[in-house]
Amino acid sequence: MFTLHERVPRAELESLDFGAYLQDHAVTDLMGFDVYERQSLIRLRLRLVRIGDAPPFSASDRQRLEGLIPLMDNALTLYSAYTHNRFIEQLYEELLGSMDIACIIMNARLEVLSANRQASEILAARDGVLLRHNVLACAESADQQKLEEQCRNVLDAVQGEQGPPAARTLTVQRTGLDAKWNVQVRSVEKKNVTFGEGGPELVLLLRGPVRDCVPSQARLMDLFGVTPAEAKLVAHLVDGQTLTAAAKALGISRNTARGQLASVFTKTGVNRQNQLVRLVSGAVAAHWD
Repeated sequence: MFTLHERVPRAELESLDFGAYLQDHAVTDLMGFDVYERQSLIRLRLRLVRIGDAPPFSASDRQRLEGLIPLMDNALTLYSAYTHNRFIEQLYEELLGSMDIACIIMNARLEVLSANRQASEILAARDGVLLRHNVLACAESADQQKLEEQCRNVLDAVQGEQGPPAARTLTVQRTGLDAKWNVQVRSVEKKNVTFGEGGPELVLLLRGPVRDCVPSQARLMDLFGVTPAEAKLVAHLVDGQTLTAAAKALGISRNTARGQLASVFTKTGVNRQNQLVRLVSGAVAAHWD
């Protein structure tokens, strides 16, 4: 909190361009304050002026203005928190979208509070999951039972304060396809935040089988101990290509590809190509974190 002449002595003010500016606009007195929020680096400035023949600010005027400072400080803190949280929300939504992961935020009654673009498209298509009066539901009754059970398990774990945010996994049959969604249900972490009844409690993450999202070479090497060349071959096979097509895409002979595949079979413990695809799909789908 300051007045004009507390900030700048009269003699110095007369030598400044700002002094000429005040004189041109007939400003005879000024007082104000600055509020600064450290996390967001946002600064709020408020200035009041007296013009022309108006009397200078009194001690009572100053006291009333000082009473606004805590209110403005609180308002700036709330605004900063809102903009910061909104930025984080948009960042996570873009990140999940880039990974082709659908995200749905629900309350304890499974009412959908928010859904990213991928989730909205899946719900609109009723592809295994859908909305019934804004409540998340599965197209198959068996999947519905699994979903409700796992959501209850997560909520029970939260109420029991059993360590970090709880998570459970399940699969949901897609509509009209011989494929399933890989689903993870997580609790919403609410450090120092309290929501009213119906507030966010659960996050549901949903993505397609690995053959819809080919695993990286590095991930295959890490999970199965295969060589870089073998990992490239496996990625093509998981993507639905035949051994001949994969060999052609990789620029190797079919015999070389067969030798690499035999080595992969030995390392993974399977002996058929379709078994390998299922193994890789299941293993990669299970690694959410």
